[in-house]
Formats: sequence, structure tokens, C-alpha cells
Amino acid sequence: MASRIVGGVKQQYHDRVDAVAVTVATQVAEVLAPQFAELQRILGDQADGANDSAAAFGRVLTRLSADVESLAEEVARLHVRLDALDARSGRP
Repeated sequence: MASRIVGGVKQQYHDRVDAVAVTVATQVAEVLAPQFAELQRILGDQADGANDSAAAFGRVLTRLSADVESLAEEVARLHVRLDALDARSGRP
């Protein structure tokens, strides 16, 4: 009989504690949900910004690489012309 009473008390205790825990968890979730949504929005904006920055940086590097290649070609042409001028003037 005592074990049935103890079992009943335990069951009522767990039922009440579980009910309170669910209520508190629901209240906490309601309070935090907008804050989590704001954090998600901020992180999404930062990710979009990082992607945009990476794309812009890639375009700048591509243009810079093309400009450096053009400069290298022009320097090579100038060397050829200089060598031709040196050859005509008899310089070594």
C-alpha cells in the first residue's frame, strides 16, 4: 500500500514538474524566437555581404592580372625595340 502511495505521489510530482517545465520552455521559446529570427537575419546579411565582397575582390584581381599581363607584354616589346636600336647604333 505504501509503495502505491509513493508511486502515486511520484507520478503527481512528475506530472506537475513536467507541466511546469513545458510551460516555462514554451514561454522561453516565445521570448527568444524573435531574437533568434533577428540573429538569423543579421547572419544572413553578413553572409550576403561577404559573398558580394568576395565577388568584387575577384573582379578586381582579374582586372589587375590582365593589366599586369599587358604591362609585361609592353615591356617585352620595349626590350625588342631597345635591342634593335642598340644593334643599329653598334652598342653591345
